Amino acid sequence: VGAACSQLLSDMQSFK
Repeated sequence: VGAACSQLLSDMQSFK
């Protein structure tokens, strides 16, 4: 689950 959370955070930052 940790990896998924990290990926989501990375995606959010990329979107920003």
